[in-house]
Formats: sequence, C-alpha cells, structure tokens
Amino acid sequence: VIGPLIQKVNVGDLVDCEITGFDEHPVISRNN
Repeated sequence: VIGPLIQKVNVGDLVDCEITGFDEHPVISRNN
C-alpha cells in the first residue's frame, strides 16, 4: 500500500497531480 506517500503529498501537490499525474498519486482519489 502506498501509505507513506500520502504524508509526503501536500495540498498544492494534490491539485498539481490531479491535473498532470493522477495515476501516479491515487491519494487524490480520496480527496475528490
């Protein structure tokens, strides 16, 4: 499970990743 990644991801990164690399950060799915 990619748990530790969640802690490293910041609010700004969530928005950025959601636009660019959504697949790389599944954490964003829980943000929606």
